[in-house]
Amino acid sequence: MGNMWTSLMRQMEKRRKSKKLMKRLKGQTVGQFTLGDIVTKGCRSVIYSIKRNEVGVPLVAKVLDLSFSETMVHEFEVLRRLDHPGVVKAVDLFRLKSACVLVLEAVMNGDLQDNILKQWPIAHGRRRAWAFQISSAVEYIHSMGVAHCDIKLENIMINSSNRIKLIDFGSAINVLEGQQTRESLEMIAITPEYVPPEILCQRLTEPENYDVRMMDVWGVGVVFFLMLTGRFPFGEFDGYHISDFIDTIASSEEFVLKEEEELVAACELGYIDMLARALDFDPDERSSMKEIMSMEYFN
Repeated sequence: MGNMWTSLMRQMEKRRKSKKLMKRLKGQTVGQFTLGDIVTKGCRSVIYSIKRNEVGVPLVAKVLDLSFSETMVHEFEVLRRLDHPGVVKAVDLFRLKSACVLVLEAVMNGDLQDNILKQWPIAHGRRRAWAFQISSAVEYIHSMGVAHCDIKLENIMINSSNRIKLIDFGSAINVLEGQQTRESLEMIAITPEYVPPEILCQRLTEPENYDVRMMDVWGVGVVFFLMLTGRFPFGEFDGYHISDFIDTIASSEEFVLKEEEELVAACELGYIDMLARALDFDPDERSSMKEIMSMEYFN
């Protein structure tokens, strides 16, 4: 638990510092792009609109403090390898005196969390469509040897056509290029509610042999559970009592539906089966995204 706790505290402190250091860049020209208003602020980044560009499509600029330059370069390199309608496109990368600027395809209809809140309860057809699009995008990046490592509602955007786009590949690991080590697993972005038990409870005896794509599958399972029930399958981390949250996961063997959720589940057996496969506590038994895509629910 020590390494997980230390990593979480280190990331939280670094994000606090980066917010203080971030300068307002509205009106600044970066290459062929001019930064407009702030669209939103993340844990460690600020997203600006782009007022003028020669690309011809709506774009935004993701700005991080210069201390995150390696993360930004890594994200840009990963995204440039990927080409899928469910993955945000990267256009260009710039390094300024105090910040890094990543120019991205604009996805302006909010994240999945916002859209779930607006459309709750999620109709069967909408949930199935989103689940299929998420599964397709994650299966694709896995086939390209990339593990996202931070699948969560906030990293799944919805475009104007109500289709999903995966964003924020700063923690991604190139599985086929030997980037996975014990240290890399400890330094990935940590959102406890989406982290599988083998990582959160430090059950891996040989981290180098772990298929980190199984971490994404678990995260997808949590997202699917949220779309069905509106809650996390194993409770929420309150920001302070990480040991209590870890103990809850460590003492669990499977997710449990509430009585009122069982009524919905009775009409969603294919969806529940998919959840059970994605949220299997044994990573060796957990289904791959390719296997989930081939399930009867999607066919």
